[in-house]
Amino acid sequence: IWQAHRGKIESASFAPDGRLLATATGGIRDPYLWDPTTGKLARKAFGALGKVKSVCFAPHAPLFAAGTDRSVTVWRTDSWLITDELALAYAYELAFGSGEDPLLVASSAEGIGIWSSIRTPAPDRSRPRERDRRISRPGGVAALHLSPDGQLLATSNPEAAQVWSLDTLKSN
Repeated sequence: IWQAHRGKIESASFAPDGRLLATATGGIRDPYLWDPTTGKLARKAFGALGKVKSVCFAPHAPLFAAGTDRSVTVWRTDSWLITDELALAYAYELAFGSGEDPLLVASSAEGIGIWSSIRTPAPDRSRPRERDRRISRPGGVAALHLSPDGQLLATSNPEAAQVWSLDTLKSN
């Protein structure tokens, strides 16, 4: 129907209500948010600390996250104010859990970071918050997805697909 960017898109995510489409090119600091019906730029989410590699909307909470080459930045979508800064460089995949206070998982070359909840208001952004839990995945994760109940995490890379219990952090 329309083309948002010329060149490479590293990530895209629809808002839960379908009114916005977020994109990340990997080369700029601001995720772009588009009207998916017209192709017009609706806004930019300003303030990411690095070049944006991935984007994700929370399904049941007013939250939006962008993984960058320096950290993961989280905004509230009802105000577009930054609410949290999470320590994980090169977050190539992101997924929010369900509910009003969702967990967030992010993957990088070193593995998967898990944050049990998003903090409000934003802490000192010069010191991003460390992950609550970690799954080591040498070689990284190419894709990840949370089950609807938030209990399982599916991951894949060129060698294997795995399903992880978020209670035990063990895979099948």
